[in-house]
Amino acid sequence: MPFFPRAEHLAAHLRARRVGMPAWRIGAATARRLDGDWQGACAAAGIAVEPSLWRRIERLGLVDTIGAQLPHLAPDLLRWHLPRVPDGLDPRQDEEELVLADRRAPSGIERHRLCLVFRWQGREEPRLVLRTRLAAQDWRYEHRVDRAFWDVREPGALRERCGDSTRTAFYERDGSPAPVPDAPPAGGAAVRTLEWATTRWDAGDIDGALAAYGLSAEEPQEYLWRGIPLALDRVAARAHEWWRSTRQSHLTLSRRFGWAQLEFVRRPHGPVLVSYNEDRFGEGTAMYQEQWQRLPDWDLLRHGMIRPEELHPLVHRSLFPDAAQVPPFTWSPDLTAPVLVPCGGGQHEVRMVDGRLRFPHDDAELVREEALSAMGAPVRGCAAARLAWYGGGKLPPGLDEWRRQLFGTVFADNVPGLRALLEAGFDPGLRGTDRLTVHHHLTGEQVGQLRDAGLL
Repeated sequence: MPFFPRAEHLAAHLRARRVGMPAWRIGAATARRLDGDWQGACAAAGIAVEPSLWRRIERLGLVDTIGAQLPHLAPDLLRWHLPRVPDGLDPRQDEEELVLADRRAPSGIERHRLCLVFRWQGREEPRLVLRTRLAAQDWRYEHRVDRAFWDVREPGALRERCGDSTRTAFYERDGSPAPVPDAPPAGGAAVRTLEWATTRWDAGDIDGALAAYGLSAEEPQEYLWRGIPLALDRVAARAHEWWRSTRQSHLTLSRRFGWAQLEFVRRPHGPVLVSYNEDRFGEGTAMYQEQWQRLPDWDLLRHGMIRPEELHPLVHRSLFPDAAQVPPFTWSPDLTAPVLVPCGGGQHEVRMVDGRLRFPHDDAELVREEALSAMGAPVRGCAAARLAWYGGGKLPPGLDEWRRQLFGTVFADNVPGLRALLEAGFDPGLRGTDRLTVHHHLTGEQVGQLRDAGLL
Protein backbone atom coordinates (compact mmCIF):
# COMPACT_ATOMS: atom_id res chain seq x y z
CA MET A 1 0.00 0.00 0.00
CA PRO A 2 1.52 3.38 -0.95
CA PHE A 3 2.31 6.05 1.60
CA PHE A 4 0.16 9.17 1.23
CA PRO A 5 1.74 12.32 2.67
CA ARG A 6 -0.47 14.67 4.63
CA ALA A 7 -0.62 17.26 1.83
CA GLU A 8 -1.86 14.68 -0.68
CA HIS A 9 -4.49 13.43 1.73
CA LEU A 10 -5.76 16.94 2.47
CA ALA A 11 -5.78 17.83 -1.22
CA ALA A 12 -8.08 14.86 -1.82
CA HIS A 13 -10.51 16.09 0.84
CA LEU A 14 -10.38 19.63 -0.52
CA ARG A 15 -11.05 18.48 -4.08
CA ALA A 16 -13.93 16.26 -2.94
CA ARG A 17 -15.58 19.15 -1.12
CA ARG A 18 -15.23 21.51 -4.06
CA VAL A 19 -16.30 19.27 -6.91
CA GLY A 20 -18.44 16.67 -5.14
CA MET A 21 -20.40 18.82 -2.68
CA PRO A 22 -21.10 22.09 -4.52
CA ALA A 23 -23.30 24.84 -3.13
CA TRP A 24 -26.32 23.82 -5.20
CA ARG A 25 -26.23 20.26 -3.83
CA ILE A 26 -25.88 21.40 -0.20
CA GLY A 27 -28.66 23.95 -0.64
CA ALA A 28 -31.07 21.46 -2.22
CA ALA A 29 -30.43 18.80 0.45
CA THR A 30 -30.81 21.34 3.26
CA ALA A 31 -34.13 22.63 1.90
CA ARG A 32 -35.54 19.11 1.66
CA ARG A 33 -34.36 18.25 5.18
CA LEU A 34 -35.87 21.39 6.68
CA ASP A 35 -39.16 20.49 4.97
CA GLY A 36 -39.11 17.15 6.80
CA ASP A 37 -38.34 15.12 3.66
CA TRP A 38 -35.30 13.06 4.66
CA GLN A 39 -35.56 10.81 1.60
CA GLY A 40 -35.67 13.84 -0.69
CA ALA A 41 -32.65 15.25 1.14
CA CYS A 42 -30.77 12.01 0.50
CA ALA A 43 -31.66 12.16 -3.20
CA ALA A 44 -30.50 15.78 -3.44
CA ALA A 45 -27.18 14.83 -1.81
CA GLY A 46 -26.67 11.95 -4.25
CA ILE A 47 -27.40 9.19 -1.73
CA ALA A 48 -29.91 6.56 -2.78
CA VAL A 49 -32.24 5.01 -0.21
CA GLU A 50 -32.84 1.28 -0.35
CA PRO A 51 -36.48 0.94 -1.51
CA SER A 52 -37.36 -1.45 1.30
CA LEU A 53 -35.50 0.50 4.00
CA TRP A 54 -38.54 1.88 5.85
CA ARG A 55 -40.53 -1.35 5.49
CA ARG A 56 -37.63 -3.27 7.02
CA ILE A 57 -37.37 -0.75 9.85
CA GLU A 58 -41.07 -1.21 10.61
CA ARG A 59 -40.98 -5.00 10.30
CA LEU A 60 -37.96 -5.26 12.63
CA GLY A 61 -39.48 -2.92 15.22
CA LEU A 62 -36.79 -0.29 14.76
CA VAL A 63 -39.03 2.74 14.20
CA ASP A 64 -38.32 4.23 17.64
CA THR A 65 -34.57 3.54 17.46
CA ILE A 66 -32.92 3.50 14.04
CA GLY A 67 -35.98 4.99 12.33
CA ALA A 68 -35.95 7.91 14.72
CA GLN A 69 -32.48 8.88 13.53
CA LEU A 70 -33.48 9.50 9.90
CA PRO A 71 -35.23 12.89 10.28
CA HIS A 72 -32.04 14.21 11.87
CA LEU A 73 -29.76 12.92 9.12
CA ALA A 74 -28.03 15.63 7.06
CA PRO A 75 -26.98 13.55 4.03
CA ASP A 76 -25.02 16.41 2.50
CA LEU A 77 -22.95 16.65 5.71
CA LEU A 78 -22.44 12.88 5.64
CA ARG A 79 -21.23 12.96 2.04
CA TRP A 80 -18.99 15.93 2.89
CA HIS A 81 -17.17 13.78 5.46
CA LEU A 82 -16.70 10.59 3.45
CA PRO A 83 -13.18 9.14 3.81
CA ARG A 84 -10.86 10.00 0.93
CA VAL A 85 -7.59 8.99 -0.73
CA PRO A 86 -5.79 10.96 -3.48
CA ASP A 87 -7.70 9.21 -6.27
CA GLY A 88 -11.11 9.77 -4.66
CA LEU A 89 -12.84 7.25 -2.42
CA ASP A 90 -11.23 3.94 -1.57
CA PRO A 91 -12.34 1.15 -3.96
CA ARG A 92 -10.76 -1.81 -2.18
CA GLN A 93 -13.66 -4.05 -3.07
CA ASP A 94 -16.96 -4.00 -4.96
CA GLU A 95 -18.90 -2.93 -1.89
CA GLU A 96 -18.00 -1.33 1.41
CA GLU A 97 -20.08 0.09 4.22
CA LEU A 98 -19.91 2.63 7.00
CA VAL A 99 -22.01 2.14 10.12
CA LEU A 100 -24.14 5.13 11.15
CA ALA A 101 -26.21 3.64 13.95
CA ASP A 102 -27.02 0.24 15.43
CA ARG A 103 -29.29 -1.51 17.89
CA ARG A 104 -28.86 -4.84 19.61
CA ALA A 105 -31.03 -7.57 18.12
CA PRO A 106 -33.38 -9.57 20.40
CA SER A 107 -30.89 -12.44 20.46
CA GLY A 108 -28.29 -10.16 22.07
CA ILE A 109 -25.63 -11.68 19.80
CA GLU A 110 -26.14 -9.54 16.71
CA ARG A 111 -27.00 -5.95 15.95
CA HIS A 112 -29.30 -4.30 13.45
CA ARG A 113 -27.25 -1.62 11.73
CA LEU A 114 -28.10 1.45 9.70
CA CYS A 115 -25.36 1.55 7.09
CA LEU A 116 -24.22 3.74 4.24
CA VAL A 117 -23.11 1.34 1.53
CA PHE A 118 -20.62 2.17 -1.22
CA ARG A 119 -21.31 0.25 -4.41
CA TRP A 120 -18.52 0.66 -6.93
CA GLN A 121 -19.08 0.93 -10.67
CA GLY A 122 -15.77 1.24 -12.47
CA ARG A 123 -13.85 4.46 -11.84
CA GLU A 124 -16.91 6.55 -11.07
CA GLU A 125 -17.93 7.79 -7.66
CA PRO A 126 -19.72 4.90 -5.93
CA ARG A 127 -23.46 4.65 -5.63
CA LEU A 128 -24.25 5.49 -2.02
CA VAL A 129 -27.12 3.48 -0.58
CA LEU A 130 -28.68 3.78 2.87
CA ARG A 131 -29.82 0.38 4.13
CA THR A 132 -30.18 -1.81 7.20
CA ARG A 133 -28.43 -5.09 7.82
CA LEU A 134 -27.94 -7.63 10.59
CA ALA A 135 -24.33 -8.12 11.56
CA ALA A 136 -22.19 -9.70 14.25
CA GLN A 137 -22.10 -7.64 17.41
CA ASP A 138 -18.34 -7.29 17.54
CA TRP A 139 -16.38 -6.55 14.38
CA ARG A 140 -12.87 -5.48 15.24
CA TYR A 141 -12.22 -3.42 12.12
CA GLU A 142 -15.67 -2.03 11.42
CA HIS A 143 -15.82 1.49 10.02
CA ARG A 144 -18.20 3.70 11.94
CA VAL A 145 -19.34 7.27 11.31
CA ASP A 146 -19.63 9.35 14.46
CA ARG A 147 -22.86 11.30 14.86
CA ALA A 148 -20.89 14.51 14.55
CA PHE A 149 -20.55 13.74 10.83
CA TRP A 150 -24.26 13.46 10.05
CA ASP A 151 -26.60 14.29 12.94
CA VAL A 152 -27.89 17.89 13.06
CA ARG A 153 -28.65 17.47 16.77
CA GLU A 154 -24.92 17.56 17.52
CA PRO A 155 -24.04 21.19 16.71
CA GLY A 156 -20.95 21.34 18.91
CA ALA A 157 -19.63 17.82 18.38
CA LEU A 158 -17.28 18.72 15.54
CA ARG A 159 -15.79 21.53 17.64
CA GLU A 160 -15.08 19.08 20.44
CA ARG A 161 -13.24 16.79 17.99
CA CYS A 162 -10.65 19.52 17.39
CA GLY A 163 -10.74 21.51 20.60
CA ASP A 164 -13.20 21.48 23.47
CA SER A 165 -16.66 22.76 24.23
CA THR A 166 -15.39 26.34 24.41
CA ARG A 167 -13.59 26.76 21.07
CA THR A 168 -11.75 25.12 18.18
CA ALA A 169 -8.00 24.77 18.73
CA PHE A 170 -5.95 27.57 17.10
CA TYR A 171 -9.11 29.69 16.64
CA GLU A 172 -11.37 31.93 18.66
CA ARG A 173 -15.10 31.31 18.72
CA ASP A 174 -15.65 33.85 15.94
CA GLY A 175 -13.12 32.17 13.63
CA SER A 176 -10.24 34.58 14.15
CA PRO A 177 -6.80 33.05 14.84
CA ALA A 178 -5.89 32.35 18.46
CA PRO A 179 -2.34 32.76 19.81
CA VAL A 180 -0.28 29.61 19.41
CA PRO A 181 1.36 28.46 22.68
CA ASP A 182 5.15 28.66 22.67
CA ALA A 183 5.59 26.39 25.71
CA PRO A 184 3.78 23.41 27.23
CA PRO A 185 0.71 24.68 29.11
CA ALA A 186 0.96 24.27 32.86
CA GLY A 187 -2.69 23.32 33.09
CA GLY A 188 -6.10 24.69 32.39
CA ALA A 189 -8.11 24.36 29.19
CA ALA A 190 -7.69 21.13 27.26
CA VAL A 191 -7.67 23.12 24.04
CA ARG A 192 -4.30 24.70 24.92
CA THR A 193 -2.76 21.28 25.49
CA LEU A 194 -4.10 20.13 22.13
CA GLU A 195 -2.64 23.19 20.41
CA TRP A 196 0.79 22.58 21.91
CA ALA A 197 0.81 18.83 21.23
CA THR A 198 -0.42 19.23 17.64
CA THR A 199 2.21 21.88 16.94
CA ARG A 200 4.94 19.56 18.22
CA TRP A 201 3.61 16.58 16.24
CA ASP A 202 3.49 18.60 13.00
CA ALA A 203 7.07 19.73 13.63
CA GLY A 204 8.23 16.13 13.98
CA ASP A 205 8.74 16.30 17.76
CA ILE A 206 6.98 13.01 18.43
CA ASP A 207 8.24 12.68 21.99
CA GLY A 208 7.21 16.22 22.90
CA ALA A 209 3.73 15.79 21.45
CA LEU A 210 3.08 12.53 23.29
CA ALA A 211 4.58 13.81 26.55
CA ALA A 212 1.85 16.46 26.70
CA TYR A 213 -0.58 13.58 27.32
CA GLY A 214 1.63 11.38 29.50
CA LEU A 215 2.54 9.04 26.63
CA SER A 216 5.82 7.94 25.08
CA ALA A 217 7.09 6.20 21.95
CA GLU A 218 9.71 3.63 21.05
CA GLU A 219 11.87 4.32 17.99
CA PRO A 220 9.53 6.90 16.43
CA GLN A 221 10.03 7.40 12.70
CA GLU A 222 9.63 11.15 12.33
CA TYR A 223 9.19 11.26 8.54
CA LEU A 224 6.48 8.59 8.47
CA TRP A 225 4.72 9.40 11.71
CA ARG A 226 4.39 13.18 11.46
CA GLY A 227 2.17 12.88 8.37
CA ILE A 228 -0.38 10.74 10.22
CA PRO A 229 -3.30 12.99 11.27
CA LEU A 230 -3.62 11.79 14.84
CA ALA A 231 -6.19 13.49 17.06
CA LEU A 232 -3.78 13.35 19.96
CA ASP A 233 -6.27 14.10 22.72
CA ARG A 234 -8.69 11.38 21.58
CA VAL A 235 -5.91 8.85 21.02
CA ALA A 236 -4.39 9.55 24.44
CA ALA A 237 -7.73 9.18 26.23
CA ARG A 238 -8.38 5.84 24.52
CA ALA A 239 -4.82 4.57 25.13
CA HIS A 240 -4.87 5.36 28.84
CA GLU A 241 -8.33 3.83 29.24
CA TRP A 242 -7.17 0.70 27.39
CA TRP A 243 -4.06 0.37 29.57
CA ARG A 244 -6.02 0.80 32.82
CA SER A 245 -9.07 -1.36 32.10
CA THR A 246 -7.69 -4.31 30.09
CA ARG A 247 -4.76 -6.68 30.09
CA GLN A 248 -4.53 -6.77 26.31
CA SER A 249 -1.07 -6.67 24.78
CA HIS A 250 -1.67 -4.07 22.08
CA LEU A 251 -4.08 -1.44 20.79
CA THR A 252 -3.89 -1.05 17.00
CA LEU A 253 -4.74 2.19 15.21
CA SER A 254 -6.42 0.51 12.26
CA ARG A 255 -6.43 2.41 8.99
CA ARG A 256 -7.74 1.95 5.48
CA PHE A 257 -5.31 4.16 3.66
CA GLY A 258 -1.62 4.58 3.05
CA TRP A 259 -0.29 5.99 6.28
CA ALA A 260 2.24 4.09 8.31
CA GLN A 261 0.30 2.00 10.83
CA LEU A 262 0.85 2.47 14.54
CA GLU A 263 -0.13 0.66 17.71
CA PHE A 264 0.19 0.99 21.45
CA VAL A 265 1.89 -1.81 23.34
CA ARG A 266 1.56 -2.51 27.03
CA ARG A 267 4.49 -1.55 29.22
CA PRO A 268 4.62 -1.52 33.06
CA HIS A 269 4.66 2.29 33.19
CA GLY A 270 1.91 2.84 30.62
CA PRO A 271 1.00 2.58 26.92
CA VAL A 272 3.84 3.10 24.43
CA LEU A 273 3.38 4.01 20.75
CA VAL A 274 5.32 1.89 18.25
CA SER A 275 5.25 1.06 14.57
CA TYR A 276 2.79 -1.72 13.81
CA ASN A 277 4.23 -5.23 13.91
CA GLU A 278 2.11 -7.70 11.96
CA ASP A 279 4.00 -10.57 13.56
CA ARG A 280 3.02 -9.49 17.05
CA PHE A 281 1.01 -12.13 18.91
CA GLY A 282 -1.27 -11.73 21.87
CA GLU A 283 -4.70 -10.37 22.61
CA GLY A 284 -5.39 -6.92 21.24
CA THR A 285 -8.07 -4.52 20.12
CA ALA A 286 -8.36 -1.75 17.56
CA MET A 287 -9.20 1.93 17.38
CA TYR A 288 -10.83 2.53 14.02
CA GLN A 289 -9.77 5.38 11.82
CA GLU A 290 -12.78 7.60 12.41
CA GLN A 291 -11.87 7.57 16.12
CA TRP A 292 -8.21 8.54 15.89
CA GLN A 293 -8.11 10.75 12.80
CA ARG A 294 -8.16 14.55 13.04
CA LEU A 295 -11.06 16.39 11.44
CA PRO A 296 -9.90 17.06 7.84
CA ASP A 297 -11.61 20.48 7.80
CA TRP A 298 -9.56 21.50 10.83
CA ASP A 299 -6.31 20.55 9.11
CA LEU A 300 -7.39 22.24 5.87
CA LEU A 301 -7.98 25.44 7.84
CA ARG A 302 -4.75 25.22 9.84
CA HIS A 303 -2.62 24.70 6.74
CA GLY A 304 -4.25 27.52 4.81
CA MET A 305 -5.81 25.29 2.17
CA ILE A 306 -9.37 26.47 2.84
CA ARG A 307 -10.99 29.60 4.25
CA PRO A 308 -13.70 29.44 6.95
CA GLU A 309 -16.39 30.59 4.51
CA GLU A 310 -15.63 27.58 2.29
CA LEU A 311 -16.72 25.13 5.00
CA HIS A 312 -20.04 23.36 4.92
CA PRO A 313 -22.47 25.70 6.75
CA LEU A 314 -23.09 23.13 9.49
CA VAL A 315 -19.34 22.61 9.97
CA HIS A 316 -18.80 26.37 10.10
CA ARG A 317 -21.53 26.77 12.71
CA SER A 318 -19.99 24.06 14.87
CA LEU A 319 -16.36 25.20 14.68
CA PHE A 320 -17.09 28.92 15.01
CA PRO A 321 -20.31 29.35 17.03
CA ASP A 322 -19.93 33.13 17.43
CA ALA A 323 -19.27 33.85 13.74
CA ALA A 324 -21.95 35.01 11.34
CA GLN A 325 -23.69 32.19 9.50
CA VAL A 326 -22.37 31.47 6.00
CA PRO A 327 -24.27 30.24 2.94
CA PRO A 328 -22.96 27.29 0.90
CA PHE A 329 -19.77 28.37 -0.86
CA THR A 330 -19.54 28.36 -4.66
CA TRP A 331 -16.05 27.42 -5.81
CA SER A 332 -14.48 28.04 -9.20
CA PRO A 333 -10.87 27.27 -10.17
CA ASP A 334 -8.37 29.99 -11.01
CA LEU A 335 -7.25 29.20 -14.55
CA THR A 336 -5.38 32.47 -14.91
CA ALA A 337 -2.54 31.32 -12.68
CA PRO A 338 0.24 29.47 -14.50
CA VAL A 339 1.27 25.92 -13.69
CA LEU A 340 4.98 25.14 -13.46
CA VAL A 341 6.30 22.24 -15.53
CA PRO A 342 9.91 20.98 -15.22
CA CYS A 343 11.57 21.46 -18.60
CA GLY A 344 15.16 21.71 -19.76
CA GLY A 345 16.63 21.93 -16.28
CA GLY A 346 14.25 24.71 -15.25
CA GLN A 347 10.57 25.47 -14.73
CA HIS A 348 8.32 26.61 -17.56
CA GLU A 349 5.00 28.36 -17.05
CA VAL A 350 2.05 26.61 -18.72
CA ARG A 351 -1.31 28.36 -19.00
CA MET A 352 -4.83 27.45 -20.07
CA VAL A 353 -5.97 29.86 -22.78
CA ASP A 354 -9.30 29.51 -24.60
CA GLY A 355 -9.64 25.91 -23.47
CA ARG A 356 -6.19 24.81 -24.65
CA LEU A 357 -2.83 24.47 -22.95
CA ARG A 358 -0.29 27.06 -24.01
CA PHE A 359 3.41 26.22 -23.63
CA PRO A 360 6.41 28.59 -23.95
CA HIS A 361 7.50 26.72 -27.10
CA ASP A 362 6.49 27.17 -30.70
CA ASP A 363 4.19 24.53 -32.18
CA ALA A 364 6.85 23.24 -34.56
CA GLU A 365 9.17 22.41 -31.66
CA LEU A 366 6.46 20.48 -29.80
CA VAL A 367 5.37 18.61 -32.94
CA ARG A 368 8.99 17.63 -33.59
CA GLU A 369 9.35 16.27 -30.04
CA GLU A 370 6.13 14.30 -30.39
CA ALA A 371 7.27 12.83 -33.72
CA LEU A 372 10.52 11.69 -32.11
CA SER A 373 8.50 10.16 -29.28
CA ALA A 374 6.43 8.19 -31.78
CA MET A 375 9.67 6.71 -33.10
CA GLY A 376 10.72 5.63 -29.61
CA ALA A 377 12.88 8.54 -28.54
CA PRO A 378 12.52 9.73 -24.92
CA VAL A 379 10.44 12.87 -24.49
CA ARG A 380 10.60 15.15 -21.48
CA GLY A 381 9.51 18.50 -20.18
CA CYS A 382 6.70 20.44 -21.80
CA ALA A 383 6.44 18.05 -24.75
CA ALA A 384 5.92 15.11 -22.36
CA ALA A 385 3.30 17.10 -20.43
CA ARG A 386 1.43 17.93 -23.64
CA LEU A 387 1.45 14.29 -24.74
CA ALA A 388 0.20 13.17 -21.30
CA TRP A 389 -2.54 15.84 -21.27
CA TYR A 390 -4.05 14.63 -24.53
CA GLY A 391 -3.10 10.97 -24.08
CA GLY A 392 -4.00 10.25 -20.44
CA GLY A 393 -0.44 9.76 -19.19
CA LYS A 394 1.30 10.89 -16.01
CA LEU A 395 1.24 14.67 -15.55
CA PRO A 396 3.29 17.11 -13.44
CA PRO A 397 1.54 17.94 -10.13
CA GLY A 398 -0.14 21.20 -11.18
CA LEU A 399 -1.59 19.80 -14.40
CA ASP A 400 -2.53 16.58 -12.61
CA GLU A 401 -4.58 18.60 -10.11
CA TRP A 402 -6.47 20.28 -12.99
CA ARG A 403 -7.26 16.85 -14.41
CA ARG A 404 -8.42 15.53 -11.03
CA GLN A 405 -10.71 18.54 -10.61
CA LEU A 406 -12.35 18.08 -13.99
CA PHE A 407 -12.90 14.34 -13.82
CA GLY A 408 -13.77 14.47 -10.12
CA THR A 409 -16.63 16.78 -11.09
CA VAL A 410 -17.77 14.31 -13.75
CA PHE A 411 -17.56 11.27 -11.47
CA ALA A 412 -19.47 13.10 -8.71
CA ASP A 413 -22.34 13.62 -11.20
CA ASN A 414 -21.96 17.37 -10.74
CA VAL A 415 -23.17 18.46 -14.17
CA PRO A 416 -23.72 22.14 -13.22
CA GLY A 417 -20.18 22.17 -11.85
CA LEU A 418 -18.86 20.60 -15.04
CA ARG A 419 -20.58 23.25 -17.12
CA ALA A 420 -19.05 25.98 -14.95
CA LEU A 421 -15.57 24.46 -15.35
CA LEU A 422 -15.89 24.28 -19.12
CA GLU A 423 -17.21 27.84 -19.24
CA ALA A 424 -14.22 28.90 -17.12
CA GLY A 425 -11.91 27.54 -19.80
CA PHE A 426 -11.19 23.91 -18.95
CA ASP A 427 -9.95 21.95 -21.96
CA PRO A 428 -12.63 19.39 -23.01
CA GLY A 429 -9.96 17.50 -24.98
CA LEU A 430 -8.16 16.49 -21.80
CA ARG A 431 -8.04 12.72 -21.33
CA GLY A 432 -8.29 10.93 -18.02
CA THR A 433 -5.96 8.16 -16.93
CA ASP A 434 -8.35 5.74 -18.65
CA ARG A 435 -7.62 7.69 -21.89
CA LEU A 436 -11.26 8.79 -22.19
CA THR A 437 -12.42 12.40 -22.50
CA VAL A 438 -15.22 14.04 -20.56
CA HIS A 439 -18.00 13.32 -23.03
CA HIS A 440 -17.30 9.56 -22.84
CA HIS A 441 -18.59 9.65 -19.23
CA LEU A 442 -21.74 11.69 -19.94
CA THR A 443 -25.19 10.71 -21.16
CA GLY A 444 -26.17 11.54 -24.72
CA GLU A 445 -28.52 14.26 -23.49
CA GLN A 446 -25.79 15.88 -21.41
CA VAL A 447 -23.33 15.79 -24.31
CA GLY A 448 -25.96 17.42 -26.56
CA GLN A 449 -26.64 20.20 -24.07
CA LEU A 450 -22.96 20.97 -23.66
CA ARG A 451 -22.38 20.90 -27.41
CA ASP A 452 -25.30 23.23 -28.00
CA ALA A 453 -23.67 25.60 -25.53
CA GLY A 454 -20.39 25.36 -27.44
CA LEU A 455 -18.61 23.70 -24.53
CA LEU A 456 -17.72 20.37 -26.18
